[in-house]
Amino acid sequence: MKQWLRENLLRPPVREDALAEAIQAVCGQLQSVDSRFAEETDEDLLDACMYERLALQARYRYLSRLVRRRAQNV
Repeated sequence: MKQWLRENLLRPPVREDALAEAIQAVCGQLQSVDSRFAEETDEDLLDACMYERLALQARYRYLSRLVRRRAQNV
């Protein structure tokens, strides 16, 4: 019950189009980091690309989870 209250009352509502835009932005950022990774030769910058990709994948999973939850509530 407490989790439902947190998710539905304490968070500001997120518009569906805002979620779609956020997912598109993350996908574009993933493509960008993949391109940089393919061209990079410095080990430190390769590490940075890998961590950035992991962070973007986590954000994508989060946004996808929000979309699935909203689809279940419809």
